[in-house]
Amino acid sequence: MPDIIASKRETILAFFDASRQHEFLIPEYQRPYEWRVDEVTDLFYDLKNFNDDENSRKTEDPNYKADDYFLGTIIYFQNANGQREIVDGQQRIISLFLLFRAIYEEISTNAILQNFARARDIERIIWKTDNVNGNIISRDQLLIDTEAISDNSKNIFVSIISEGKAEDKLRDSYSVNYRTIQELIRKELLIDEGNFFKNFVVRLLDATYVLPIESTTFDATLEIFERINDRGRQLTETDIFKSKIYVELDAENRNDFISRWKDLEEKVTSIGETMRTLFIYQMFYIRAKNNDISAARRISLRRFFLNEKLKNGSLPLKNSELISDLEKIFELVNVMKKRGTIAGKLWSRNFEITKLLDILWKAPNDWWRYSAVVYYLANVDKENFPNEFVKFLRKLVATISIFYSLNLTRSEKKRNLLILNVNSVNSIHPIIETPEITLEAFANDDHLTKKILKTFLHELAYGDPDQKAMLPVEWEVEYIFPKKFTPNYPPESEVIYMRKAVDKFGNLAILDKKPKLSAIPGFFQRKQMFYKNTSIAFTKKLADLEDFGIDTISERTQAMFETLIELWYSWVEGYDQ
Repeated sequence: MPDIIASKRETILAFFDASRQHEFLIPEYQRPYEWRVDEVTDLFYDLKNFNDDENSRKTEDPNYKADDYFLGTIIYFQNANGQREIVDGQQRIISLFLLFRAIYEEISTNAILQNFARARDIERIIWKTDNVNGNIISRDQLLIDTEAISDNSKNIFVSIISEGKAEDKLRDSYSVNYRTIQELIRKELLIDEGNFFKNFVVRLLDATYVLPIESTTFDATLEIFERINDRGRQLTETDIFKSKIYVELDAENRNDFISRWKDLEEKVTSIGETMRTLFIYQMFYIRAKNNDISAARRISLRRFFLNEKLKNGSLPLKNSELISDLEKIFELVNVMKKRGTIAGKLWSRNFEITKLLDILWKAPNDWWRYSAVVYYLANVDKENFPNEFVKFLRKLVATISIFYSLNLTRSEKKRNLLILNVNSVNSIHPIIETPEITLEAFANDDHLTKKILKTFLHELAYGDPDQKAMLPVEWEVEYIFPKKFTPNYPPESEVIYMRKAVDKFGNLAILDKKPKLSAIPGFFQRKQMFYKNTSIAFTKKLADLEDFGIDTISERTQAMFETLIELWYSWVEGYDQ
């Protein structure tokens, strides 16, 4: 566990009073205040119910020992300006400030509460006060500041705390929640000539606890947060990246950056991806530009972008082209995943390109895509890009497929691809080292997982010369001879052989939607109508077979591997020539 300076329970009063020396800061990488009415209402009633219970127990038993209420952890570190920079707990802290201000407003305006001595404590934890007489210096000088760059309502928060009111027409979270808290106070606490209200405030300040966890550095604080936080919307790595880019920009470029970031984030979310995905792809591009081919090095995305020194001595986030690169990465991901098109980019409608990108997207893991993204970023704006991209993708798919067929280790595959990435940033026609392969490599195919065989089927389907359109967005791998046997079929003499044969490559096909049929006499004839009606040309040809059994599976397995090898070599030779 990283160094922790303090982790001792403190009352609300003690914790907030310490902000007189070290005010709270909601940093720029945090999300804006977004608690809803339900959440502030729950907070209020949790505190009220605690007060109710304590009052009842005290009434029943004068010797009752007071209990306390735990409000949770607050994780922060003290930054270079001496502020307590909140990493986790900002939503509760801001909600408590709104509660404090509503309480203070009621004390100030309600005649039966005006002599309540705890008003001075509320003043001390909201505003900067004079060290000599304890009076408020100015109600504009709060003991909390927010720099959350997406928070367009910051001025409203400052106004509420300064003036003690929220205009009815305002619908931001600060205003709505503040008015809600005021209504709850008047409805639930202003009874018994103000005594219930006073008990509530006393227990809020003196019997409600938090656990502040202070660490030594920003990184250490994040590590603590990640280990113990299991609720709510967590601070993401890309929130931090966004803030670090933002603070490095001059004033005139900040609005443009935030606008582009927000637009990109919305687009990424709309296709079911995250900004983190784009940053992972961007990391491989940056590594390639820095000749990093270490396959063994495990790289944390956050540490890479915040701490990695590039060969020119700068940090990755200080790259002026970063947001443009992320936008380009999204373009490619959108074409790969959603078959989207890009205005003014005819290559995004090129069948040869889009079918190869479809193969890469549905391949077993992200490593199949990294080299395509790196090549795209490095070369998309160069002359003759579409023609070169087709040839590159063909050889990339063929080369990675051969890596898997030859059962190269994970480290060998990664290193070869990292070398390719470096070559791609230096040339639109980079050197791609492709091993030789023959049919003997498939003599023992136990290392070929169902995921890689699915990719091979995908390649065969797109490699079929009769396939003139994109495959269905969703398709399934089908066992031609069903895995589920029925009694007496196949014959008892063939059961052992058939159990071994059903998992062979030649027994697999891809189909829009596979029929749910058991192995019964005549099953293949019933399946043929599905094959005839499919839009997948490679599968459609199954309808021409008379029957399907052990011999067919064996012959088809060899023929499919032979076709694959021929396809790969045609792609490799087309590139090398």
